[in-house]
Amino acid sequence: PLIFQNLSYNNFVGAIPEEIGNISSLTEIIFGYNNLTGTIPLELSQLQKLEVFELFHNNLSGTLPSFLGNLTSLCRLDISSNDIVGTIPEEVSLISSLYAMNFGTNRMAGKIPHELSQLKMLESLELFDNNFVGTLPSSLGQLPRLTKIDVYSNNIEGTIPEEIGLMSNLTYVNFGKNALTGTIPQEFCNFPILETLNLSENNNLQGSLQCLCDTDTNEMLRE
Repeated sequence: PLIFQNLSYNNFVGAIPEEIGNISSLTEIIFGYNNLTGTIPLELSQLQKLEVFELFHNNLSGTLPSFLGNLTSLCRLDISSNDIVGTIPEEVSLISSLYAMNFGTNRMAGKIPHELSQLKMLESLELFDNNFVGTLPSSLGQLPRLTKIDVYSNNIEGTIPEEIGLMSNLTYVNFGKNALTGTIPQEFCNFPILETLNLSENNNLQGSLQCLCDTDTNEMLRE
């Protein structure tokens, strides 16, 4: 039976065929870098064995379907660089095996759901270049495996939660080009393995940067 479909880096056009939902043996769908259009078909909710679902760099539209929460075997979910609108479905938090989520470069909006803190296997969270609003949920600090968090170029406001500064596995933090205010949490001095930190182009962040300069592992990004 067919278990793997990689059609990336081609020039395929049109919609994703609904009939793909009938191939119950599929574990991977990778359709990146094509010219696919239309919405994500409801029929794909039948692919209960799907582990990798990547549709990056297409022209897909519509919203993220809530049925993604039913794909409980998913490990990698990448819908970046499309024309997706709407919010992140809370149901995504039901995918307990998910370790990489990328919704970057779309037109998504709304708040970042605090329910994402249920994704205990999550290592990479990329929501950059969208229209997300509200504050950074302090509950993100409950993601023990998270190494990368990127919310660059959104409309996130408020202060940076102290809880994020307590995440010992973080190597990449990009909060640039938002509307964050307040002081940089003192906890940010304690990142043991942080390599990249971008806080540029925010509203009015304040505080001392001295502790960030006391380590040779941090690279301050300048956008």
